[in-house]
Amino acid sequence: MATIPSRLPLLSGSFSGFRRGHERPRPRSLLLAVIGLLMRWQERAEERYALADLDDRLLRDIGLDRIAAAREARKPFWQA
Repeated sequence: MATIPSRLPLLSGSFSGFRRGHERPRPRSLLLAVIGLLMRWQERAEERYALADLDDRLLRDIGLDRIAAAREARKPFWQA
């Protein structure tokens, strides 16, 4: 992968200046970026489990059908 996705702002910001003559990312900021990423993955997994449990009425309320909800719920946690 050539670029870091923009949806990972802490991680992409940590490496944006990582070139010769620039300051290297500090271990603390890298650790915080990894923790933030793990928390986003956990939240995403929980939301997908909850989505899979919604009934048809609630899915209609949020503008989804059963097929779209099932497709989203099947995605791995690391995929946005």
